Formats: sequence, C-alpha cells, structure tokens
Amino acid sequence: TSINYGNLDGCTNLKSVDFSNITYFGWNVMSDCTSLTNIIFGNSITQLWQGFNGSVWYKNQPDGMVLAGNSLYKYKGDVPIKVIIPSSITYLVNGCLGGKSTSFEVVLSEGITKISQACFYQSTGLVNINLEKITVFGYQGFYLCKGLKHAHIYNAISFDSNTFGECTGLQYIIIESAAVPNILSDSFTDVTCNFYVKDSLVDSYKIATNWSTYADRILPISQFATDFPNG
Repeated sequence: TSINYGNLDGCTNLKSVDFSNITYFGWNVMSDCTSLTNIIFGNSITQLWQGFNGSVWYKNQPDGMVLAGNSLYKYKGDVPIKVIIPSSITYLVNGCLGGKSTSFEVVLSEGITKISQACFYQSTGLVNINLEKITVFGYQGFYLCKGLKHAHIYNAISFDSNTFGECTGLQYIIIESAAVPNILSDSFTDVTCNFYVKDSLVDSYKIATNWSTYADRILPISQFATDFPNG
C-alpha cells in the first residue's frame, strides 16, 4: 500500500501504471517518468507529492483542478475568485494551491482535516479559507500568504514549522480548540496579530511551550467582539 522515495525514479519508458491500492507515496517516487500517460489512483490516499509534473499525464490535464483519486493534485493555471473543493476530495497534495497571486478564496470540503506541507505556499492572493475541520497544520502550509487577513481555527491539534510564517497581513487569529494545540517556535514567524482563544484556556496558553512567546497577545474570545465589532 506504499511506494517509497525513488522506487520508480527514472523509469523513462513507463507509460501506464495502476496505483489503485497505494495510499502512501514517498517523495519523488516517479521522478523523470516523462513517458507516463495513464495513471490510475485509488480513493484512500493519505500522502502524495507532486512527483508527476514532468509526465505526459500531467501535461495533458486541462487547466483547473487536477485530481488524483481522492486528492487535489494541483490547481493548474489561474484560479477563479472562489475555489470550491468537491466533497469527493479528502486530501490536498503538497503545494497543490501554492504560488497563486490573483485574489481568491477557498472552500474546503468537510472531509479535509489536514493542511499538507506547503499546500498554499506563497499564495499571496489567498484572502479567505474555511478551517472548521482542520486538525493538523503542516509545514509551511500557509507560508508567505500575505493576503490572508484572518484565520478562524476550531479543532487544531498541532501546527508545524512556519505554518503561518510570514503571513504579515493577518489581523487576528481565532482558535477555538478544546485544548491548547502544539506549536513549534517558528509556527507563526513574523505574525504580529493577536490570538483569541477560549476564555477558559487563556492562562494555559500563556504558559504553554512556545505559546508563552506570544503571552501578551493571547486574549479571550469574549474580547474579540469589542476589538473587532464588524468581525
């Protein structure tokens, strides 16, 4: 059910492959498989990298959402004002919506619970996204998303390195998680806004590992309406 790093690297004559039973794809598993024209993906993918961009299969895909089983592999070309992820998609491939500079918002399907590594990397045009179901925020998930004005987070368990790094446009972050989520020292690099958290957890946040750095900017959610009366 898994293919590890470089397992099929350099198979330049391979034209068709069936990955119906593969759920985990290691990094760069099919680098330089440039002749690949037909790929069958399954609907239980839990890890997939952009290792097929040089293939005929990818080059033949029209602009818009390029799907790989239950995954959004890549949004090819320019994005519309609103990107609505269909309910059949439960996994976002690393970097699938990165590098977009035109203004857009994203509506995630309820089945998506993880922001993958570099998912929206340097998408300066991203202005809004619903994060109700997200529990895991991956490495550089929103790194350099400078157009993002706010983040409302409901069920976060963990934030990896630079998840919101350099998101200098953020005016506030609301976190309604039932417990204090884990963060690294650089999960919010150069983010200067306030964090609004559950009133009952304010003190816990202020002494928690790495959160203590932001102690003077951790405020109770009950204060949010006063600080931002227009939301």
